[in-house]
Order: sequence, then C-alpha cells, then structure tokens
Amino acid sequence: MKRNSMVIGGVIIVFLIALIILAVTRVATDPTDVMIWKSPNGEHKIDILELGDVTLYTTAVTVGSERFVYSFRYSPEEINDILIVQDVREFFKDRTGLYITRDVEAGNITGNLDFLALLEFKRVLEQSKTGLYNFPTALGLTTETEKSLLLEIPTVTCDDADSKVGVIYVKLGETNQVYREGDCLIVEGDSGDGLVMSADKLSYTLLGLF
Repeated sequence: MKRNSMVIGGVIIVFLIALIILAVTRVATDPTDVMIWKSPNGEHKIDILELGDVTLYTTAVTVGSERFVYSFRYSPEEINDILIVQDVREFFKDRTGLYITRDVEAGNITGNLDFLALLEFKRVLEQSKTGLYNFPTALGLTTETEKSLLLEIPTVTCDDADSKVGVIYVKLGETNQVYREGDCLIVEGDSGDGLVMSADKLSYTLLGLF
C-alpha cells in the first residue's frame, strides 16, 4: 500500500470518528435510554445513544470546574467480567509520558478495530482538551517497516518502557484482559471486538467506574 492510500485511510477513520463525536454532542441531552451503573466509587449515569446500527454509552466525569464526556462502544455491564490488573491507575503514577503501540499486521486481521480500541483510552489519557490525565502520548508500532519510516512512526515495544515513560501495548491474544508486565501495560483481546472491550474496560476503570 502506498503512503497516500495510508494517509487517505487515516483521514477516513478520523472523519468517521468526528461524525460520531458530532452526533453524540447533538443528542447527548436527549439519550435513547439511561442506565445507572453502581460501582465501588458510587453511582454513575450512563446515557445510551442509538446512532443507526451503532450503540454508544456516554458518561461524564467532573474535575473541579471541568467536565469530561466520553462515549464508548460497550456498557460497563457488558465488560464487567473482563479481568484488569488491580490498582491499574498506579501504573500511571509519576509518568512523564506514554507510548501506545500495536502490531503492524493487527489492522488487517481486525479490520482496524485495534486502532479504534486504542483511541478509546487514548482520549482519556492524552494531553488535549479531552484528556482527563493529560499525559504527553504518542503512537508507535512494534515492528519497523518502510511505511512506518516514511510516516515517521516510532518503533516501540515493551522493552522500551521505563519508570518515567510507560508503554501500552494493544495486542491480539487468547483472552480479553488488561495486565501489566513491569512498566508495560498490555491491553489484550481475542479479536478486534475483544480488543475494544478490553480497551473500554481500561477506559472505564481510569474514569473510576470500576
């Protein structure tokens, strides 16, 4: 695949995500349904939004005077049984930055759902208006290719993680879970959908819903 086609594909993905965000913004005050999720940290309101064939679950977190709103593909109830490392928020303590990395071939196997998966928690973590944790965050690939060199995408594996700059590795595996290996946090799924489920479990946990 040529560089131009990769760029066009990326633009299409970003455009579709922008459309979903716009739709959520417009209908957030008039959800299709509402659920209350009870967690150890209290009750959380989840707005259920039906957008054609897509169902989104929207929740908000308020910190000081700022309100952060996020929409996910799965409800907390649907991913309740996915295992996640205990005290996962401790992983982010004292970090100065993060890399989120994935395998080159995963996009073809999952229909790019691996990329959608990492966007789920990247929004919560990144240094932006939507980022609750406000970490400098960069994307990488676990293997260097001609295309990654052209696009200046860094090669990042769990071996590159240290106590200051952590690595989150989104990978296909045998189960849906989130676990830790030293300074590397691994978001594993048994399929593209499984990766999104594990990513949503991490996102909700970072927001205090688990």
